[in-house]
Amino acid sequence: MKVKKIWEESDHNAFTDLVLFRNRLFCVFREGEAHVSLNGTVRVMTSPDGEVWETASTLELGGQDLRDPHLCVTPDSRLMLVASGHDRLHETPFLTYAWFSEDGCHWPSITPIGQKGYWLWQVHWAGNTALSLGGCGDHVRLYTSDDGIHFSAVAPWLVKGNFPNEFDMESDATGKVTCLLRRDKGSCSALLGTSLPPYSRWEWIDMGVRVGGPHLRRLPNGRLLGIVRLYDRRIRTSICLIDEHDATLEETVELPSGGDCSYAGSALWNDTLFVSYYSEHEGKCAIYMAQLPWKELIS
Repeated sequence: MKVKKIWEESDHNAFTDLVLFRNRLFCVFREGEAHVSLNGTVRVMTSPDGEVWETASTLELGGQDLRDPHLCVTPDSRLMLVASGHDRLHETPFLTYAWFSEDGCHWPSITPIGQKGYWLWQVHWAGNTALSLGGCGDHVRLYTSDDGIHFSAVAPWLVKGNFPNEFDMESDATGKVTCLLRRDKGSCSALLGTSLPPYSRWEWIDMGVRVGGPHLRRLPNGRLLGIVRLYDRRIRTSICLIDEHDATLEETVELPSGGDCSYAGSALWNDTLFVSYYSEHEGKCAIYMAQLPWKELIS
């Protein structure tokens, strides 16, 4: 495994995502004065090989803290960026925003999506359907959209209790969706859920382990990875294998990390798994990129 620091210029660099788009890697993350601050901006970096990185674009929204940016590729082959805006000075309800780009460098417009007060942490495309969970206190709602802009709540009370919030999804050719959902109260254990179109009915299993910054990645052989923050023994970022039948999580590779860390993204390029994440184990929250052959994770 090879790990490289790719950015540390701001006071706090965190909350990453990663995607392969038009034969280039694009990594997105938040820059701010601290983990929570009045102003947060989004930086998009790109690389032709995972080694050399350059800034493709920066996004800001006057007077707001833009948080937890995520990337995905739309069915019409555009790059979609989603982030939540918080006006902390006036304490107005936060709102989720989306940007769209043809090349990953130019983001001509910003569009509010979802409902005020419901944080659409990211968007996953299952075929031509965009799905997202919107968190608000003690519950999350499931939203769907056919254009990535106009979202409707198809399950207004999808999961209730124990403060459900961050999530990630993976889907297969049948449209079946698997979701890893973080919870932060009660047992604080994560849930693994599955659903088929039209996604109005879900089955959930308690995984019995606490995770943060959940990220899912389906390997070419069908196995499911969870790249998460783990809390047992000490806080760290790890790549884990998920048994979907038993909803168990097996730590496979611990990434160099500690303290304020995790919030990974990943991309498969040929036989290599690229993983972006942030960590403060070297004294300052910085952005890291790991590379490893994906077959090593199942050997």
